[in-house]
Amino acid sequence: MNCDEPAAGRRRTPVTIALVAIPLAVMLAVWTQGVSPFELRLGVNHERLKPWGANYGPSTANGEGWRLLSAVFIPANVAQFLVNAWALWGLGRFLERLVGGFAFGVLFVLCGFAGNLSALIWNPAAVIAGAAPAILGLVAAGAAIFLCSRGAVSQGAMSQGAVSQIAVSQGAAPREVVKRFRLSLFTFLAFNAGGELMQDCLVFAAYLGAAATGFVSGLVLGWPLSGVEGQSRAVRGGFLAFTAVVSALLAPTLTPRVDNVDALYFELVDVEHKAVEIYEMAKAGREQGRLNDVELANIIEDEVLPYWREMSERFAALHHVLPHDIKRLAAIKEYLKRRDDAWQTLADGLRRGDHELIDSAIQKAAEADEAAAAIGTAARPGNE
Repeated sequence: MNCDEPAAGRRRTPVTIALVAIPLAVMLAVWTQGVSPFELRLGVNHERLKPWGANYGPSTANGEGWRLLSAVFIPANVAQFLVNAWALWGLGRFLERLVGGFAFGVLFVLCGFAGNLSALIWNPAAVIAGAAPAILGLVAAGAAIFLCSRGAVSQGAMSQGAVSQIAVSQGAAPREVVKRFRLSLFTFLAFNAGGELMQDCLVFAAYLGAAATGFVSGLVLGWPLSGVEGQSRAVRGGFLAFTAVVSALLAPTLTPRVDNVDALYFELVDVEHKAVEIYEMAKAGREQGRLNDVELANIIEDEVLPYWREMSERFAALHHVLPHDIKRLAAIKEYLKRRDDAWQTLADGLRRGDHELIDSAIQKAAEADEAAAAIGTAARPGNE
């Protein structure tokens, strides 16, 4: 096909447009909820992106595996979004025209998934967001495609720039698209290598996983390039889709076991609110003469302490916690122990009519309050 033929330039790339539009919409939605993308500079903790679907080990490893994919569409900051969008606009349209929209979309998802899984295995404590690993996977896929297709052009064409010649000769992209592809690619690599890759082994792990996945996928899609069209293109895209599904099913076996202290702590907060509510209602009934001391003690032992002790057992069962959660977990356990002691002492004092025990329970409750304050002190930055 002639490189100047209008049909080559008119070939649509809806998947690329969607992959740029979705992160933009997410970033605007996050912004409207008070999380300014301008505050999330490179190199800082992205704790505020966790509720939006960022990849976070304790959440991802405990029933929220969808974060391995959703994190790809959550920009960490404006700078990252602009560079990634620029790179994806050039690279994405180029590859989508080359391999087809379906295969390209699956390729992007598979690379992003692999990058997030690699980062999670390397450091489950980190919060990961952004499409940069997926885009690097696309770069690796493009390299593999052209490596497989080097025989499609003459040696002379190879020396003059095989990438441009192959793409244009197949009708995949007009020359101006190839030119923009090169520019966006160089911008992306310069930004990520200079800004993130050299500063963080975690980012390197994500990029390595995505690049390896992209390269292997590129070999599948590009051997040889002339066979990608038509039915062969659909078969190869279907094979990638099947690979993506299998990878998603196998991901839990590769994900490191990490106990989610945050999630269980939020449950504890709810249990405590319920316990206090039950006690205050019973206490009001005692003051109004509807309950006596023994009945109040029964309510504490039957309706408050069982839930409290269940939470104590669940926290005691946490053995695979992140290093920065160790002190926090110890503080929570100490608080649970002190509060349990205060509740039980109060129930004993009420049942026996022993005012010294009741006074002791009040003192122990004050000590439990101090232990509760220590939980906030032990919390890692970003969780206060």
